[in-house]
Amino acid sequence: MKIPSVFRGAFDIFSYRHEPQVARRLGTLYWYALVALCSVAVLSFTVLGVRFLIPPESAQLVGVRGGEEVTLNRAELQATLSAFEERAAAFERLRAQGQNRADPSR
Repeated sequence: MKIPSVFRGAFDIFSYRHEPQVARRLGTLYWYALVALCSVAVLSFTVLGVRFLIPPESAQLVGVRGGEEVTLNRAELQATLSAFEERAAAFERLRAQGQNRADPSR
C-alpha cells in the first residue's frame, strides 16, 4: 500500500520516535496538532453559540408557551403567596426556638 506524500513525513516521525534527533520534529508535530484541535474547538463553540443566541428569522416570540396567551389567575397567585408566607413563618419559628443539640466537635 502506497502512503500519500502528505502523511509520509508524519509516518516517518512516528516510526523513528525513539530516536533523539526526531524528538524536536515530534514535539513540533504534537504542538501543531494541539493548536489545530483547539482552533477547531473554539471555532465550533463560537459557531454554535452564535447559532443558539440569534433566533432564526421565521421564529416569532409570541408567548412563553409558544403562541399561547398567558393569563394570570388571582386565586392561584394568592395561594402561592400564602404558601411562601407560611414557609417564612415556619422558618422564623424554627429559628427562634434555637438548637438544643450538643456540639459534636466537643
